[in-house]
Amino acid sequence: MGDRNKAKGSGSSTYVYVSNLKFQLNEQDILDFFKSKGLDAIRARLLYDDEGNSKGTAFVEMNSLEKAEDAVAKLHNVQYQGRSLIVNIANKNSSH
Repeated sequence: MGDRNKAKGSGSSTYVYVSNLKFQLNEQDILDFFKSKGLDAIRARLLYDDEGNSKGTAFVEMNSLEKAEDAVAKLHNVQYQGRSLIVNIANKNSSH
C-alpha cells in the first residue's frame, strides 16, 4: 500500500489504461505481453465486477510518463489474443 501511494505522489510512475482484454487473462499474462513488446511494466492490476468477473480492463504501471507514452505508441490498436487493444495514459483521477 505504501508503494502505491508513493508512486502516485512522487510522479515518478505513470499508469496506462488497457481495455478490450480477454476476460480469461491474468495480471502476469499482461506483464508478459508488455515484456514481449520491449516494455518494462512495474505491475498490472485487472479490474473486476462485484461478482469477481474480469471487466477486460487493467491499469499497468510504468516507470515514467515517457515509458507510458511508449507503451501507448507500441500497443494501442495492436492485436492480442484476437482482440484489438485500446491503450491510453490513465486519467490521474482513476482508481488504481
